[in-house]
Amino acid sequence: MQASCTSTSDLTAAPAARSSRLRTALEWGWRIPLAVCLALVLFEAFLRTPPLRVGVSPVTYHPELGYWHKAGYQGQSFSACYSVPYGLDAQGLRPSRGPVPGKKAILLGDSQVEAVMVADEQVMHQRLQAHLGDRIEVLNYGLAGSGADLQHLVLRHLADLDQVGWVVQLVNLDSDVYEANPNNDKPGQRPRARLLFDDPADLDHFRLIPPEPFTGMEQFREVFSGFQLYSYSRAALLPVRRLIREVRQTLKGAPPPPVAGAPQPARTGPSELSWTNLIGAIRQNQKLVTAHGARYLALVWNRDPHLLAEWQRRTAPLGLQTLDLAPALAASGVDPAGVSFPCDHHFTAATHDAIAKVLARSGFFDRS
Repeated sequence: MQASCTSTSDLTAAPAARSSRLRTALEWGWRIPLAVCLALVLFEAFLRTPPLRVGVSPVTYHPELGYWHKAGYQGQSFSACYSVPYGLDAQGLRPSRGPVPGKKAILLGDSQVEAVMVADEQVMHQRLQAHLGDRIEVLNYGLAGSGADLQHLVLRHLADLDQVGWVVQLVNLDSDVYEANPNNDKPGQRPRARLLFDDPADLDHFRLIPPEPFTGMEQFREVFSGFQLYSYSRAALLPVRRLIREVRQTLKGAPPPPVAGAPQPARTGPSELSWTNLIGAIRQNQKLVTAHGARYLALVWNRDPHLLAEWQRRTAPLGLQTLDLAPALAASGVDPAGVSFPCDHHFTAATHDAIAKVLARSGFFDRS
Protein backbone atom coordinates (compact mmCIF):
# COMPACT_ATOMS: atom_id res chain seq x y z
CA MET A 1 0.00 0.00 0.00
CA GLN A 2 1.45 3.34 -1.15
CA ALA A 3 1.21 6.34 1.21
CA SER A 4 0.61 9.85 -0.15
CA CYS A 5 2.59 12.77 1.16
CA THR A 6 1.75 16.50 0.93
CA SER A 7 4.38 19.07 1.70
CA THR A 8 3.78 22.04 3.94
CA SER A 9 4.35 24.40 0.99
CA ASP A 10 1.52 22.72 -0.97
CA LEU A 11 -0.88 23.17 1.93
CA THR A 12 -0.19 26.90 2.20
CA ALA A 13 -0.12 27.57 -1.55
CA ALA A 14 -3.87 27.00 -2.14
CA PRO A 15 -5.14 29.51 0.47
CA ALA A 16 -2.60 32.06 -0.75
CA ALA A 17 -3.86 31.69 -4.33
CA ARG A 18 -7.46 32.09 -3.21
CA SER A 19 -6.52 35.18 -1.21
CA SER A 20 -4.76 36.67 -4.22
CA ARG A 21 -7.78 36.10 -6.45
CA LEU A 22 -10.06 37.68 -3.83
CA ARG A 23 -7.86 40.77 -3.63
CA THR A 24 -7.90 41.06 -7.41
CA ALA A 25 -11.70 40.75 -7.50
CA LEU A 26 -12.09 43.40 -4.82
CA GLU A 27 -9.76 45.76 -6.65
CA TRP A 28 -11.73 45.39 -9.88
CA GLY A 29 -15.02 45.39 -7.98
CA TRP A 30 -14.80 49.15 -7.38
CA ARG A 31 -12.94 49.99 -10.57
CA ILE A 32 -15.67 48.66 -12.88
CA PRO A 33 -18.56 50.72 -11.37
CA LEU A 34 -16.27 53.75 -11.29
CA ALA A 35 -15.41 53.26 -14.96
CA VAL A 36 -19.10 52.89 -15.85
CA CYS A 37 -19.99 56.08 -13.94
CA LEU A 38 -17.14 57.98 -15.57
CA ALA A 39 -18.22 56.77 -19.01
CA LEU A 40 -21.81 57.91 -18.36
CA VAL A 41 -20.62 61.33 -17.16
CA LEU A 42 -18.44 61.78 -20.24
CA PHE A 43 -21.22 60.56 -22.53
CA GLU A 44 -23.69 62.98 -20.90
CA ALA A 45 -21.19 65.82 -21.42
CA PHE A 46 -20.81 64.72 -25.05
CA LEU A 47 -24.59 64.76 -25.56
CA ARG A 48 -24.79 68.30 -24.19
CA THR A 49 -22.70 69.65 -27.06
CA PRO A 50 -24.51 71.00 -30.15
CA PRO A 51 -25.88 69.59 -32.39
CA LEU A 52 -26.49 66.51 -30.20
CA ARG A 53 -28.13 68.41 -27.36
CA VAL A 54 -31.90 67.81 -27.29
CA GLY A 55 -32.76 69.30 -23.90
CA VAL A 56 -34.02 67.80 -20.66
CA SER A 57 -37.55 67.48 -19.31
CA PRO A 58 -39.10 70.82 -18.21
CA VAL A 59 -41.81 69.11 -16.13
CA THR A 60 -42.02 67.57 -12.67
CA TYR A 61 -44.57 65.45 -10.80
CA HIS A 62 -47.69 67.21 -9.53
CA PRO A 63 -50.05 65.43 -7.10
CA GLU A 64 -53.29 66.86 -8.57
CA LEU A 65 -52.38 67.06 -12.25
CA GLY A 66 -49.80 64.33 -12.68
CA TYR A 67 -47.18 66.70 -14.06
CA TRP A 68 -46.52 70.42 -14.34
CA HIS A 69 -43.66 72.69 -15.32
CA LYS A 70 -40.56 73.11 -13.20
CA ALA A 71 -40.45 76.53 -11.54
CA GLY A 72 -37.77 78.89 -12.80
CA TYR A 73 -36.64 76.46 -15.49
CA GLN A 74 -34.32 77.60 -18.29
CA GLY A 75 -33.97 75.27 -21.25
CA GLN A 76 -33.28 74.91 -24.93
CA SER A 77 -35.67 73.49 -27.50
CA PHE A 78 -34.04 71.71 -30.43
CA SER A 79 -35.32 70.25 -33.65
CA ALA A 80 -34.22 69.97 -37.26
CA CYS A 81 -35.49 73.47 -38.05
CA TYR A 82 -35.11 75.43 -34.80
CA SER A 83 -32.88 75.85 -31.78
CA VAL A 84 -34.46 78.19 -29.26
CA PRO A 85 -33.74 79.05 -25.60
CA TYR A 86 -36.86 79.39 -23.47
CA GLY A 87 -37.77 79.95 -19.85
CA LEU A 88 -40.43 79.31 -17.22
CA ASP A 89 -41.20 81.69 -14.38
CA ALA A 90 -41.58 81.00 -10.65
CA GLN A 91 -45.08 79.55 -11.23
CA GLY A 92 -43.94 77.33 -14.10
CA LEU A 93 -45.53 79.60 -16.75
CA ARG A 94 -43.95 80.98 -19.89
CA PRO A 95 -42.90 84.49 -18.80
CA SER A 96 -45.47 87.23 -19.33
CA ARG A 97 -44.75 90.50 -21.08
CA GLY A 98 -45.15 92.34 -17.77
CA PRO A 99 -47.66 93.05 -14.99
CA VAL A 100 -50.68 95.26 -15.69
CA PRO A 101 -53.19 96.44 -13.05
CA GLY A 102 -56.66 94.92 -13.22
CA LYS A 103 -58.06 91.61 -14.42
CA LYS A 104 -55.77 89.24 -16.27
CA ALA A 105 -56.30 87.05 -19.32
CA ILE A 106 -55.29 83.39 -19.60
CA LEU A 107 -54.33 81.36 -22.64
CA LEU A 108 -54.90 77.65 -22.14
CA GLY A 109 -53.90 74.74 -24.36
CA ASP A 110 -51.35 72.09 -25.25
CA SER A 111 -47.85 72.42 -26.74
CA GLN A 112 -49.16 74.85 -29.38
CA VAL A 113 -49.77 77.36 -26.57
CA GLU A 114 -46.84 76.32 -24.37
CA ALA A 115 -44.66 76.79 -27.47
CA VAL A 116 -41.17 76.02 -26.17
CA MET A 117 -40.00 76.12 -29.79
CA VAL A 118 -40.66 79.87 -29.91
CA ALA A 119 -38.66 82.51 -28.03
CA ASP A 120 -40.33 83.96 -24.93
CA GLU A 121 -41.11 87.37 -26.43
CA GLN A 122 -42.61 85.81 -29.60
CA VAL A 123 -45.14 83.44 -27.97
CA MET A 124 -48.79 84.31 -28.63
CA HIS A 125 -49.59 85.44 -25.08
CA GLN A 126 -46.87 88.08 -25.13
CA ARG A 127 -47.83 89.15 -28.65
CA LEU A 128 -51.49 89.34 -27.64
CA GLN A 129 -50.67 91.60 -24.71
CA ALA A 130 -48.67 93.81 -27.07
CA HIS A 131 -51.52 93.97 -29.62
CA LEU A 132 -53.92 94.85 -26.79
CA GLY A 133 -51.74 97.87 -26.06
CA ASP A 134 -50.51 96.40 -22.75
CA ARG A 135 -53.86 97.16 -21.11
CA ILE A 136 -54.32 93.51 -20.03
CA GLU A 137 -51.68 91.14 -18.72
CA VAL A 138 -51.91 87.82 -20.57
CA LEU A 139 -50.72 84.64 -18.83
CA ASN A 140 -49.75 81.40 -20.58
CA TYR A 141 -50.97 78.20 -18.90
CA GLY A 142 -50.18 75.97 -21.88
CA LEU A 143 -48.94 72.46 -21.08
CA ALA A 144 -47.55 70.05 -23.65
CA GLY A 145 -49.38 66.74 -23.84
CA SER A 146 -52.45 68.05 -22.02
CA GLY A 147 -56.02 67.71 -23.19
CA ALA A 148 -59.11 69.70 -22.29
CA ASP A 149 -59.67 67.66 -19.11
CA LEU A 150 -56.16 68.18 -17.73
CA GLN A 151 -56.38 71.85 -18.71
CA HIS A 152 -59.53 72.07 -16.58
CA LEU A 153 -57.51 70.89 -13.59
CA VAL A 154 -54.74 73.36 -14.45
CA LEU A 155 -57.30 76.16 -14.20
CA ARG A 156 -58.83 74.78 -11.03
CA HIS A 157 -55.62 74.14 -9.10
CA LEU A 158 -53.10 76.67 -10.44
CA ALA A 159 -54.93 79.79 -11.60
CA ASP A 160 -56.42 82.48 -9.35
CA LEU A 161 -59.64 82.83 -11.33
CA ASP A 162 -60.92 85.64 -9.11
CA GLN A 163 -58.21 87.79 -10.71
CA VAL A 164 -59.05 86.69 -14.26
CA GLY A 165 -61.44 88.38 -16.70
CA TRP A 166 -60.85 86.31 -19.85
CA VAL A 167 -59.87 82.73 -20.66
CA VAL A 168 -59.03 81.59 -24.19
CA GLN A 169 -58.65 77.83 -24.63
CA LEU A 170 -57.03 76.58 -27.81
CA VAL A 171 -58.87 73.40 -28.82
CA ASN A 172 -56.41 71.57 -31.06
CA LEU A 173 -59.21 69.49 -32.49
CA ASP A 174 -57.12 67.25 -34.74
CA SER A 175 -55.42 65.78 -31.67
CA ASP A 176 -57.51 66.75 -28.61
CA VAL A 177 -60.50 64.65 -29.61
CA TYR A 178 -58.35 61.52 -29.83
CA GLU A 179 -56.36 62.27 -26.68
CA ALA A 180 -59.63 62.63 -24.74
CA ASN A 181 -59.89 58.84 -24.89
CA PRO A 182 -57.72 57.25 -22.15
CA ASN A 183 -57.37 54.14 -24.32
CA ASN A 184 -55.17 56.23 -26.62
CA ASP A 185 -52.59 57.06 -23.93
CA LYS A 186 -49.06 56.70 -25.23
CA PRO A 187 -46.77 54.04 -23.75
CA GLY A 188 -44.41 55.38 -21.10
CA GLN A 189 -46.11 58.75 -20.75
CA ARG A 190 -46.10 60.54 -17.42
CA PRO A 191 -48.95 60.03 -14.94
CA ARG A 192 -51.86 62.39 -15.55
CA ALA A 193 -55.27 63.04 -14.05
CA ARG A 194 -58.41 62.63 -16.16
CA LEU A 195 -62.07 63.59 -16.21
CA LEU A 196 -64.33 60.79 -17.44
CA PHE A 197 -67.92 61.45 -18.53
CA ASP A 198 -70.20 58.42 -18.56
CA ASP A 199 -73.26 59.97 -20.21
CA PRO A 200 -73.05 62.25 -23.28
CA ALA A 201 -76.42 63.70 -22.26
CA ASP A 202 -75.09 64.70 -18.83
CA LEU A 203 -71.92 66.77 -19.10
CA ASP A 204 -72.36 68.30 -15.65
CA HIS A 205 -71.20 65.16 -13.86
CA PHE A 206 -67.92 63.31 -14.25
CA ARG A 207 -65.53 60.97 -12.51
CA LEU A 208 -62.16 62.39 -11.50
CA ILE A 209 -59.36 59.87 -12.04
CA PRO A 210 -56.32 61.09 -10.07
CA PRO A 211 -52.79 60.56 -11.39
CA GLU A 212 -50.87 57.49 -10.38
CA PRO A 213 -48.91 57.98 -7.11
CA PHE A 214 -45.32 59.16 -7.01
CA THR A 215 -43.83 55.68 -7.03
CA GLY A 216 -40.19 54.68 -6.91
CA MET A 217 -40.19 54.42 -10.70
CA GLU A 218 -41.52 57.97 -11.02
CA GLN A 219 -38.95 59.19 -8.49
CA PHE A 220 -36.22 57.60 -10.60
CA ARG A 221 -37.62 59.25 -13.73
CA GLU A 222 -37.76 62.57 -11.86
CA VAL A 223 -33.99 62.44 -11.28
CA PHE A 224 -33.10 60.85 -14.62
CA SER A 225 -35.18 63.38 -16.60
CA GLY A 226 -32.63 66.07 -15.73
CA PHE A 227 -30.10 64.45 -18.05
CA GLN A 228 -29.71 64.37 -21.83
CA LEU A 229 -29.55 60.58 -21.60
CA TYR A 230 -33.21 60.62 -20.54
CA SER A 231 -34.35 62.20 -23.79
CA TYR A 232 -32.29 59.80 -25.88
CA SER A 233 -33.36 56.74 -23.90
CA ARG A 234 -37.04 57.65 -24.30
CA ALA A 235 -36.62 57.73 -28.06
CA ALA A 236 -34.60 54.49 -28.10
CA LEU A 237 -36.98 52.58 -25.82
CA LEU A 238 -40.21 53.75 -27.45
CA PRO A 239 -40.45 50.67 -29.75
CA VAL A 240 -39.83 48.40 -26.74
CA ARG A 241 -42.56 50.09 -24.67
CA ARG A 242 -44.94 49.87 -27.64
CA LEU A 243 -44.20 46.15 -28.00
CA ILE A 244 -44.86 45.54 -24.29
CA ARG A 245 -48.16 47.40 -24.54
CA GLU A 246 -49.21 45.39 -27.60
CA VAL A 247 -48.37 42.11 -25.82
CA ARG A 248 -50.46 43.16 -22.83
CA GLN A 249 -53.39 44.06 -25.09
CA THR A 250 -53.11 40.69 -26.84
CA LEU A 251 -53.11 38.84 -23.51
CA LYS A 252 -56.25 40.74 -22.52
CA GLY A 253 -57.99 39.52 -25.66
CA ALA A 254 -57.58 42.67 -27.75
CA PRO A 255 -56.93 42.29 -31.50
CA PRO A 256 -53.29 41.38 -32.27
CA PRO A 257 -51.01 44.18 -33.48
CA PRO A 258 -50.68 44.55 -37.27
CA VAL A 259 -47.83 42.77 -39.03
CA ALA A 260 -44.87 45.04 -39.74
CA GLY A 261 -44.83 46.14 -43.34
CA ALA A 262 -48.49 45.27 -43.91
CA PRO A 263 -50.80 47.99 -45.27
CA GLN A 264 -52.18 50.02 -42.37
CA PRO A 265 -55.87 50.92 -42.22
CA ALA A 266 -56.84 54.56 -42.36
CA ARG A 267 -57.26 56.29 -39.00
CA THR A 268 -60.80 55.79 -37.84
CA GLY A 269 -62.92 58.65 -36.60
CA PRO A 270 -63.10 59.55 -32.92
CA SER A 271 -65.15 57.23 -30.74
CA GLU A 272 -68.21 58.31 -28.79
CA LEU A 273 -66.08 58.15 -25.64
CA SER A 274 -63.57 60.55 -27.17
CA TRP A 275 -66.22 63.09 -28.11
CA THR A 276 -68.04 62.81 -24.79
CA ASN A 277 -64.88 63.36 -22.74
CA LEU A 278 -63.73 66.28 -24.91
CA ILE A 279 -67.05 68.13 -24.97
CA GLY A 280 -67.60 67.36 -21.28
CA ALA A 281 -64.24 68.89 -20.34
CA ILE A 282 -64.96 71.97 -22.48
CA ARG A 283 -68.32 72.31 -20.74
CA GLN A 284 -66.64 72.12 -17.32
CA ASN A 285 -64.10 74.77 -18.32
CA GLN A 286 -66.89 77.03 -19.55
CA LYS A 287 -68.79 76.59 -16.26
CA LEU A 288 -65.71 77.13 -14.09
CA VAL A 289 -64.68 80.33 -15.86
CA THR A 290 -68.14 81.89 -16.00
CA ALA A 291 -68.77 80.99 -12.34
CA HIS A 292 -65.92 83.37 -11.50
CA GLY A 293 -67.42 86.17 -13.59
CA ALA A 294 -64.93 85.79 -16.46
CA ARG A 295 -65.48 85.30 -20.20
CA TYR A 296 -64.61 82.06 -21.97
CA LEU A 297 -63.64 81.55 -25.62
CA ALA A 298 -62.90 78.25 -27.38
CA LEU A 299 -60.31 78.95 -30.09
CA VAL A 300 -60.65 75.99 -32.45
CA TRP A 301 -57.72 74.87 -34.61
CA ASN A 302 -58.64 72.16 -37.08
CA ARG A 303 -57.94 70.99 -40.64
CA ASP A 304 -60.55 68.25 -40.89
CA PRO A 305 -63.97 69.60 -41.95
CA HIS A 306 -65.71 66.46 -40.71
CA LEU A 307 -64.29 66.93 -37.20
CA LEU A 308 -65.25 70.60 -37.25
CA ALA A 309 -68.82 69.83 -38.29
CA GLU A 310 -69.19 67.26 -35.50
CA TRP A 311 -67.66 69.71 -33.00
CA GLN A 312 -70.16 72.38 -34.01
CA ARG A 313 -73.08 69.96 -33.75
CA ARG A 314 -72.10 68.77 -30.28
CA THR A 315 -71.27 72.19 -28.82
CA ALA A 316 -74.32 73.99 -30.22
CA PRO A 317 -76.48 73.27 -27.12
CA LEU A 318 -73.79 74.71 -24.81
CA GLY A 319 -74.05 78.31 -26.01
CA LEU A 320 -70.27 78.22 -26.37
CA GLN A 321 -68.44 81.27 -27.72
CA THR A 322 -66.01 79.96 -30.32
CA LEU A 323 -63.60 81.28 -32.92
CA ASP A 324 -62.60 79.09 -35.86
CA LEU A 325 -58.91 79.85 -36.25
CA ALA A 326 -58.13 78.45 -39.72
CA PRO A 327 -60.44 80.77 -41.71
CA ALA A 328 -59.55 83.68 -39.43
CA LEU A 329 -55.86 83.23 -40.25
CA ALA A 330 -56.62 82.83 -43.95
CA ALA A 331 -58.63 86.06 -43.88
CA SER A 332 -55.59 87.76 -42.33
CA GLY A 333 -53.45 86.70 -45.28
CA VAL A 334 -51.61 83.83 -43.56
CA ASP A 335 -50.45 81.14 -45.97
CA PRO A 336 -51.81 77.79 -44.68
CA ALA A 337 -48.66 76.04 -45.90
CA GLY A 338 -46.49 78.20 -43.65
CA VAL A 339 -48.50 78.00 -40.43
CA SER A 340 -46.26 75.35 -38.87
CA PHE A 341 -42.55 74.60 -38.81
CA PRO A 342 -41.46 72.38 -41.72
CA CYS A 343 -39.98 69.82 -39.30
CA ASP A 344 -43.03 69.43 -37.03
CA HIS A 345 -46.65 70.54 -36.55
CA HIS A 346 -46.08 73.44 -34.14
CA PHE A 347 -46.91 77.05 -34.98
CA THR A 348 -44.07 79.31 -36.10
CA ALA A 349 -43.32 82.64 -34.41
CA ALA A 350 -45.07 84.44 -37.28
CA THR A 351 -48.19 82.33 -36.74
CA HIS A 352 -48.14 83.12 -33.01
CA ASP A 353 -48.17 86.82 -33.88
CA ALA A 354 -50.96 86.32 -36.42
CA ILE A 355 -53.09 84.44 -33.87
CA ALA A 356 -52.51 87.22 -31.35
CA LYS A 357 -53.71 89.80 -33.90
CA VAL A 358 -56.83 87.74 -34.65
CA LEU A 359 -57.67 87.55 -30.93
CA ALA A 360 -56.95 91.23 -30.30
CA ARG A 361 -59.26 92.25 -33.15
CA SER A 362 -62.01 89.74 -32.33
CA GLY A 363 -63.76 91.98 -29.80
CA PHE A 364 -63.53 89.31 -27.12
CA PHE A 365 -61.39 91.54 -24.86
CA ASP A 366 -63.49 94.68 -25.33
CA ARG A 367 -65.30 94.18 -22.00
CA SER A 368 -64.95 91.92 -18.96
